[in-house]
This record gives sequence, structure tokens and C-alpha cells, in this order.
Amino acid sequence: KGEARILNNIGLVYYHIGSYDLALENLMESINIYYELGRDKKAVSLLADVGAIYYEQGKYNEAIVECRKSLSTLIEYNNKFAISNCYFLIAKSFHKLGDKQETRSNLNKSIAIVQKLKNNSKLIEVLTFDAELYFDTDIDNATKKAEAVQEMVKTDTKNEQKVDLYELLYRCYKSQNRYDLSLSMHEKHVMFSDSLEMQKSKASIVREAIQNEYEAKIYKNQLKNEETQGQLKVDHLKKTYTIGIISVILLLGVFLYSRSVIKSSNKKKDSLLVEIDRLKNIDSSIVAQTNKFELDKDKIESFIDRKLNETDWLVLNILLDDPVIPNKEIAKKAFMSVDGIGSSLRRMYGYFDIKESKYKKISLLMLAIKLSNN
Repeated sequence: KGEARILNNIGLVYYHIGSYDLALENLMESINIYYELGRDKKAVSLLADVGAIYYEQGKYNEAIVECRKSLSTLIEYNNKFAISNCYFLIAKSFHKLGDKQETRSNLNKSIAIVQKLKNNSKLIEVLTFDAELYFDTDIDNATKKAEAVQEMVKTDTKNEQKVDLYELLYRCYKSQNRYDLSLSMHEKHVMFSDSLEMQKSKASIVREAIQNEYEAKIYKNQLKNEETQGQLKVDHLKKTYTIGIISVILLLGVFLYSRSVIKSSNKKKDSLLVEIDRLKNIDSSIVAQTNKFELDKDKIESFIDRKLNETDWLVLNILLDDPVIPNKEIAKKAFMSVDGIGSSLRRMYGYFDIKESKYKKISLLMLAIKLSNN
């Protein structure tokens, strides 16, 4: 819990000095820890900060998504300041995307909450943005609103807020040809811009120092990793050579074994085919009369104690001509689908109780011939 809180704070520091990638990295680590602790609401509430980072990176759609995810939890916590910030960030994002309706809707929600909080600094920020929205369509209204905000400015008002306000008033007065006021606003704008630039320069120096330290750590880690990788490569080569030699031996063994199995299988198949030819020619009188062995359907049906349908009988007779014919060729000859032939063969394997796994068709035919000769 403490680690998550610290990572969140580090992320916010990086955000304020403009190191957005590092800010996002630390915030996401913090959020993940809160999820692991089962504090889902706390994790979701931090997504508003993630949205702020996405906004600064120009990822406006992503900023809207994250802020909207966070809103429900912030409303449940009744964190009104965070809620107003969330609506304001969504409004600014929609403004960047050119959606005037959503911009106005979310800005009004933010303004309503800030006015109740009576937070002068935040009120200056949201009302200046509100006045800015009218600049292109109603310059008088924009000027009136900006002047009202100017009356709220105090000594401790943030310089970036003063810069935005005086820059808007400068443009408003210039558009109205009120050059004296325009010049006055320009002078104030320049004065506070210089102060703001000094602040940004300090932040830039801090950011650069952090970045240099970060890159130095990365470089050291790279050197260490390279040393480790070098040793791993040596170990890997040794393992590779060992595995290679073992693989060659295994492949050779598999090859010789496969060759032996194939030879044995072919030998068995040939012997079965010879046996089929022998069985076909047992009754010389039949061969002499027809020159072709024929299956005896009645004897076969008597053995299996059921009638063979036309498809099964056709398949058996096709096998009689060619015991090793593939199912695809049987299908062509029988004018059937391959699935239909497969179904017929499986059915007959059951009828004839064929257990042979590799040469089922040959075994089926052999039994049919034996029954016909019986």
C-alpha cells in the first residue's frame, strides 16, 4: 500500500516537470498494485491522472476514456475537486477534437462544482477557458467574461493562469481596436510569460538531470546485460551442439525404425493380398466358369445375422477388385461422397467385428471371401 502511494506521488512529480512517459510508467505501477490489493476503487480513481497525461501527450480520445472511467468512483468518494478537474479535462479534450456540444456540456459541469467550492485559482482557470470559447463567435461576450475573471486575479494566482488570461484579453482588445488596453494586456502577458519561462527552464533542467540519470542507469544495465548475454550465448552454443548431436542420433534412430516398420508393414500387406488371391482361387471350378471370384451375399449375411444394404454390398465388391483402393477412389466408383464411404466401412467393421487397426479394409475383404468360400 505504501509502495503504491509512493509510486503515485513519483508519477505526479514526473507529470509536473513534463516527463510524461515516466509519469505514466509510475502511475500504472501504482494502479496495478492497488488492483492486486483488491482496492479497485482507489485504482480507478487514479485513472483521472492517467487521462491528464494522455491529454498532455495529445491523446485526447484516450484522455476522455480514462477520465470517464474514473468519474463514477470520484463521484462515489464525493471528491468534488477531482470531479471538477475530470469534467474540465474532458471538456478540453473534446475542444481539441472539435466537439463543441460535449465541450460546453462538460465545462458547465466543471464550472458549477468549482463555484460551489469557491476555489479561486481553479475558478480563474475554468472561466478563462470559458471566455476563450466565445472569442471566435462573440468577441464582446468573450471580453466581458475575461474582464470578470481579471477581477478575480490575486498576487498568488499562478503565472500560467495569468499568462492565459492576459493573452486572451490582449487579443480581445486588439480585435475591438482598443489599442491602449491591448498594449497594457500585452505587457502583462510578456511579464508573466517571462516568469513562467523561468519556471519552465528550472523544470527543464530538473527533467534533463533526471533523464540523464535514467539513461545512465539504462546504460549500466545494458553493459551488465551484454556481459550476461555473452555468457548465455556461450552456454547456449554448448547446449545447441549437444542437442544437435543428440537430435542427429535420434533422427537416425527414428529413420531406421520407421524404415523397418514400413518394410514390415509392406510385407504384411503383401502377404494379406497374396492370401486374398489364394482364397479367390480356392475353388478352381468357379474360376474356370467365370474367370472371376464372386462374393456370396447369402453366406455373408448369414454370418453377420443382418441384411447388407446396397451401398455396403457395392463397397465390398469394389474392394474385391482392389483391396488397397483409397476411400476417395471408392467414392468415385460408387458415385458417393467420401464421408458416405467412410460411414459404410465403419458400419461393416462393426458388423464383421474387424479389430485390425492398419489394414481394416483388407481384413474386411478377407473375411468376406472366407465366408463366401465356406
